[in-house]
Amino acid sequence: MDEVTSRDLPQPPAGKSGWPWTTNMPSVPALASDGVPWPKVTIVTPSYNQGEFIEETIRSVLLQGYPNLEYIIIDGGSTDQTLEIIRKYEPWLAYWVSERDKGQTDAINKGWQRSTGEFLSWLNSDDLLLPGCLELEARYFKKHPEIGLVFGDLERIDAHSVKTQMMICREFNFVDLVKKAGWSSQKGKAWISQQGNLMRREIFERVGPLDTSLHFMMDWDLFFRAGLTYRFGYLRQPVASFRYHDNAKSTAHMDWAAKETITVYRKLFDLPNLPVELRLIEKEAWGNAYLAAANRYLYAQELSLAWQSLWTAIDIYPPVLFDRRRLKVVLSLIIAGATGGRDSRGFNFAQNFGKWL
Repeated sequence: MDEVTSRDLPQPPAGKSGWPWTTNMPSVPALASDGVPWPKVTIVTPSYNQGEFIEETIRSVLLQGYPNLEYIIIDGGSTDQTLEIIRKYEPWLAYWVSERDKGQTDAINKGWQRSTGEFLSWLNSDDLLLPGCLELEARYFKKHPEIGLVFGDLERIDAHSVKTQMMICREFNFVDLVKKAGWSSQKGKAWISQQGNLMRREIFERVGPLDTSLHFMMDWDLFFRAGLTYRFGYLRQPVASFRYHDNAKSTAHMDWAAKETITVYRKLFDLPNLPVELRLIEKEAWGNAYLAAANRYLYAQELSLAWQSLWTAIDIYPPVLFDRRRLKVVLSLIIAGATGGRDSRGFNFAQNFGKWL
């Protein structure tokens, strides 16, 4: 795709300015400093009825200034303004389609199967790439040919694109990622990020496509499968914005995410010939996985399932509660149950209590 600037693209909606509406990244030269063309990067955006946000997403990809970009949008048959917006940007897309599919995971696989890039990623239709993300990651891969996937920090934004929090990751350690199940002892800390990460095409080809039976934890399933073979790299700076809003899938269906947490861990630990270091931390990993499921059931107001998951976590690995961020699940459940439970003011208080810890 040739260089694209904000002057080339459709005019932004009234009142929109800044990134990615009226500012651009400087164009990256066609050749890298070693005289070799930049590798082709494919970004796939799965989409369904996110017309409120998708234009911002599209522009954040097209305005990267990266000289070898392939951008694909796979829409699941949206009935809102999504298709009108996609058609506006059709000249700058390598491919797009709108048809019924089996969900987000299926859409990503379809896009990757059509792709020709040496490096692959997906960007949800309500998230954003930050300026210079693709050049930064391509340079990292050139310096670190042993790395299979690279990720960075995230900005958390609201429905109005206002930054609300920074999510800082850490150097990748596969055993710790499995062991902690996403839990961190500090707020605003994360083990790995999906938004904005980039992987070598061979990961998709060797470990297989995303598991279409998963709709929330397919990224962790991919990290687990890839992490058994490949090294991951961490960029110590923000690469993308993760939008958190009431209609986001990760917000609206936490009970599904809870179930899939256990599914992903079962898939991993059912594998034969796991490295011994994973077998050594298996009980702690299961304890944290069930506690993560309990936390997600709590936010889905499924108190009975939350309690079941909590007791399973304690039964498997009692020390799992020896951390104040984990203890919040227990205290929040007690408060929710004691004050009326589901759909009560007491439940809302329990959720807020968990956020304070």
